[in-house]
Formats: sequence, C-alpha cells, structure tokens
Amino acid sequence: MKSKMVQVGAAWKKTTLNEKTFISIVITNPMGPDHHFTLWVNSYKEKEGQPDYIIYKSTDDRPEAKPEAKADSKPTSDFPEDNEDVPF
Repeated sequence: MKSKMVQVGAAWKKTTLNEKTFISIVITNPMGPDHHFTLWVNSYKEKEGQPDYIIYKSTDDRPEAKPEAKADSKPTSDFPEDNEDVPF
C-alpha cells in the first residue's frame, strides 16, 4: 500500500553557542525560496494550556549552531530524552 504522506521539509536538532537546544526546520517551497523556522522549548510556560514549544519564522539572522559533538560526548538538551514527548 502506498503511503498517503508526502515529505514537505526536514528538521535538525541543533545547539546554539550558548548551549540552548532548538530544532531548525526547513519547509520546501517548490514555487520559490524554502521557509525556515526554529522550534524552541517554551521556557515561559506557567499553565497547562500554554504551548510546550514555540515556533519562530527565521530571518537571515538565524542562531549560529555549535559544531556537532563527537559520538562519545553526551549532548545537553532542553528537550525531553524520550522521543515520545517530541512531536516528530
């Protein structure tokens, strides 16, 4: 059976130079430039009804990511360790 899902973009887990973890998202636009977003943990969440994550449309001044960590080092993260809480 053929999948009804179509890939529309991709996302990468990154860390800023200040050690903040975020997700860099690129949505493919076949008619023009791709759309760039960043997803961050909502560190201002105070109530259950508030979002867990905030998405920002990126400008040309996207956060600079730190170089990738070596395989033997454990990355620090603001995101939950188990992938079930991350919506992708």
